[in-house]
Amino acid sequence: SRAQVLTECWGAGAGPDTQAAVRTDRYKYVEHYEDTSRAKVRTHSAGGEDVELYDLKKDPSEADNLLRVPDATLVRLGTTRADVESVRATLRTALTGLRAE
Repeated sequence: SRAQVLTECWGAGAGPDTQAAVRTDRYKYVEHYEDTSRAKVRTHSAGGEDVELYDLKKDPSEADNLLRVPDATLVRLGTTRADVESVRATLRTALTGLRAE
């Protein structure tokens, strides 16, 4: 079995946006792109990159984007901002590698 799975969506017009995601047994990481070339991650309306990270074991309904929740919520979920950023970096590298295959 694969340790990671890549999913991609190419949106057009009013349909879904262009995105790519990598999923492991524990996490899901999603990047939303400016256009179908996937050259640049879209800017989130609140500022920063439009990306998502979910801990699927603690949050199977994907309600808490770990990259956007306050630190108090991270504590409630049993993690820290440093842990979240480490997971993000690892999965971003994995996503880039899977897209290159």
